[in-house]
Amino acid sequence: DVSSGDMDVVARHVKKRLAEISAAVDALPALDIVADDKAGALAERVLDEMRATVRDATGGLTLSGGLGPNFRLAKVAADQKKPDGQFRVGAGKSAVLEFLRDLPWRAASLRRFH
Repeated sequence: DVSSGDMDVVARHVKKRLAEISAAVDALPALDIVADDKAGALAERVLDEMRATVRDATGGLTLSGGLGPNFRLAKVAADQKKPDGQFRVGAGKSAVLEFLRDLPWRAASLRRFH
């Protein structure tokens, strides 16, 4: 059972890390954010840290996470490593098309996002 106090600790940590990340991303040249693998690698490290924080604070609750050039691709990417992993869709048209090519048709075209 996860207490609301545990979730408050996790939420504070996530908000703090997001503020730190936002400052780091703001320091990058705008075009590099999409095309630069450094930003993607940073996002992967932060997501991994957040998943570990939730796992530690809740006594083992697992999360999956996805990263991608847009929200929808990130949501689909999260499904690739359920229940306890993460997956990043690379930036750029060729990386996105490669990712989508291997998905079942239904996942790539009919997926609903809440």
